[in-house]
Amino acid sequence: MIDKNILAPLFKTIDKVVFGIEESNEPETKPEFIEIDTEEEFDVERSIN
Repeated sequence: MIDKNILAPLFKTIDKVVFGIEESNEPETKPEFIEIDTEEEFDVERSIN
């Protein structure tokens, strides 16, 4: 028996060439938090909030 995961790229290629169907990519989402590198920046962020 053939694993479907092996054939998935082949099916995607056939869909793209024959039917013009392309896999839609998810838009990149920005993280909901800001990474703070130093303790001073953390203190500033905390005092603003």
